[in-house]
Amino acid sequence: MKPDVNYEIYFENMALLLKEASSLARTYKSDLIWKWPDITDNNYVKGAASLLRNLPEKTISGVMVGGLGALWALKDGFDSVKLYGSGALNIWNHLTVDELSPFLESFTLSPELSKEELKKVILNSSDLPSHEFEFLVQGNMEAMVSEDCLSCILKDKILPRESLEDRQHQFLGIKDPKNRIFPVKIDDECRTHVLNSVELCLIDYLPLLLKIGFDSLVIDSRGKPADYAWKMFSLYQTALELSIHGDPHQDNKLHNLKKRVKKISNGGITTGNFLRGVEED
Repeated sequence: MKPDVNYEIYFENMALLLKEASSLARTYKSDLIWKWPDITDNNYVKGAASLLRNLPEKTISGVMVGGLGALWALKDGFDSVKLYGSGALNIWNHLTVDELSPFLESFTLSPELSKEELKKVILNSSDLPSHEFEFLVQGNMEAMVSEDCLSCILKDKILPRESLEDRQHQFLGIKDPKNRIFPVKIDDECRTHVLNSVELCLIDYLPLLLKIGFDSLVIDSRGKPADYAWKMFSLYQTALELSIHGDPHQDNKLHNLKKRVKKISNGGITTGNFLRGVEED
């Protein structure tokens, strides 16, 4: 049986985390966006909205949502809150961009789109209201999410929920017949998230992504050590500078950076659907 979530305690802890993160963001002169879970039930939305109303001004710069339910809950009554769309909104075309443009500051396009499809979305959105486009370039993409609680099934083999800090350092994974390991994460609402066995890596395609017209590129380092996030950011920052300035040895240097990315990536790297797109049966 899936345990009940104590939302009162959850959002008390969340308020403390947001204030701490806000302080760090100011130190590094960065914007702090509160990303809501991609799946949000009514209790979560009510608790999160209540916390949002009571946060000190300028604690966060906005909220990122991954579902229409969360978006509709925030579009009325939170006029001062900037809203951003995550990749979980699964935006595939300019018609969706047109529909959601009045509510969102930016769109993270679906990672399932190919480079040709991405070009079409951005090109066909050029006459729409002002907005920005983002795209995921690095990280273990989510393969599936289940309401079943894996930690309940394995309750005698993993740390209890009370040991949350220790549990974050404990690895869970599913091995397939080809011996590939798919990382498993249990969220605070006890949903089971199964991630891809290899990391998406598009570092050598940054020149093309900039040419397509993306305003921001996303490195998903959730659940990774701070050292990973720092190294990965540094590698992509170098690649971005090469791409912007058009270094004459750009291709070779990007290739070498990709080798370094592969060494610190979880399980190896892939270009995902960026080159091949989604194959239809």
